[in-house]
Amino acid sequence: MADSGLLDELFALHDFKCVIHFAAFSLVGESVTNPAKYYRNNVSITLNLLDTMIKHNVTNLVFSSTAATYGTLSTLRLMNSTRKIQSILMVLVN
Repeated sequence: MADSGLLDELFALHDFKCVIHFAAFSLVGESVTNPAKYYRNNVSITLNLLDTMIKHNVTNLVFSSTAATYGTLSTLRLMNSTRKIQSILMVLVN
């Protein structure tokens, strides 16, 4: 997503109806020690994606939360019944 030229090429080649965004960084500790990395990826690079979507008239976006909403897990397996700290799933549609 950092390569806006490649994104533009992909959107020109394919007739995307929706984009699902899973590419955000989510480690709180690392975001404190390296905020520029998180800003660049979670804000700047995401804006590349959004600008490309607008340019190619793709108006549907699913911005997914991360597993960080589950807190510290006692198991590696997530189930529908796994208790969440908070549920963040934002769906933007036309």
